[in-house]
Amino acid sequence: MNRGAVLAVAWLAFVALVPAVAANGLPAFDRRAFAPDEAARLLLVTFPLQAANRLPVGPRAIRYQPRGYGESTLDRRLANALARDHALEHVAAWPVRALGVHCVVMRVSDARPLTEVVAAVAADPRTNHAQAMHRFDTRAAPPRDPYFDLQTNLHHLRLDALHAATTGRGVRVAVIDTGADLAHPDLAGQFDDHANFVAAISPGFEQDRHGTAIAGIVAAKAGNDTGIVGVAPDARLLAYKACWSADAGDMAAICNSFSLALAVDTALRADVDVINLSLTGPYDALLAALLDAALARGIVVVAADDGDAAETSFPASLPGVVGVRTRPAAAPAAVDTTHLVVPGEEILSTLPRGTYDFLSGSSFSAAQVTGLAALARVLAPRLSGTLFAAALGAIDHALPERLLALRAPR
Repeated sequence: MNRGAVLAVAWLAFVALVPAVAANGLPAFDRRAFAPDEAARLLLVTFPLQAANRLPVGPRAIRYQPRGYGESTLDRRLANALARDHALEHVAAWPVRALGVHCVVMRVSDARPLTEVVAAVAADPRTNHAQAMHRFDTRAAPPRDPYFDLQTNLHHLRLDALHAATTGRGVRVAVIDTGADLAHPDLAGQFDDHANFVAAISPGFEQDRHGTAIAGIVAAKAGNDTGIVGVAPDARLLAYKACWSADAGDMAAICNSFSLALAVDTALRADVDVINLSLTGPYDALLAALLDAALARGIVVVAADDGDAAETSFPASLPGVVGVRTRPAAAPAAVDTTHLVVPGEEILSTLPRGTYDFLSGSSFSAAQVTGLAALARVLAPRLSGTLFAAALGAIDHALPERLLALRAPR
């Protein structure tokens, strides 16, 4: 075989090891990693990144270095070995660099109970974690009357007093949600980054309603003679799509452990200041580890909490995360010992195609608090979520004074 033929064979072998890449530059994940009807047979498995543990001896080691979003050869080999040894199907994978682990979605294709398989894989000395795939839901309620007399959720915040001191300029806010209308007149130019991690099941982005509404509450432009103003109009948004609507045009959306882990890991690598998670679900160990890493870096994490049972209040229930519940705008201000309680009914915000509507739910209460966190980070750049929540207290007329008191001494 001549030298050219040898090189051609080597190139084909290399290409076979490289995962397919979607048009947006992310891996072309298998649709089953996100499909709700597959969730009962899926588990997440993590093990230490193999490339990170390999000593860089000689030039041959270079090929094992992870690049971008892809798997290294060593990680892929170990993942395949685990799948083979436990009679599982390899579905998708992602190097979670914030935790130094490789995360693999595997499928039980036979009749074994998922709990039995999770226990067996968790006991394998090559792994450091295994869990079932969990489902999370955004917290939006259908508007009671979209043509209710025009009202604003911002009067009680005395936003004009806050904006005289800070508009959130330069604060980077990751909105981990559905996609968002990047070209909406009140949102165009407000985004530093965006990515769709669930393109395999939901390829659209700019027609998504829930994420568009969250983005508008946080950072709709001010002074542009159009529509509304966001709580932190000069914050910079990073829209990471980890959730998708079951029906096109629906406000409600779902996410899972894998899609949220992809988005949170990306937000950590993007060096954000605030993370908005307007969703709830069961406790999830992988997400808890990622959010603990975010909190350790000083990132303020805000999450919705619909006040249901503790088993569905994660991630708001995680210590250090700012949990936000909702109350009617006309109800008296309230303070909960573990959560902020914020007006969340008939909140006017942005929707796709340049439109607006009144929306209700703790998703939108959380977005208001995320905007306030962006304002506070300008006043006190090292402010933790715990101190921010304590300073915020009740949402009442004295809110601006409490936030302005956080201003770092010059």
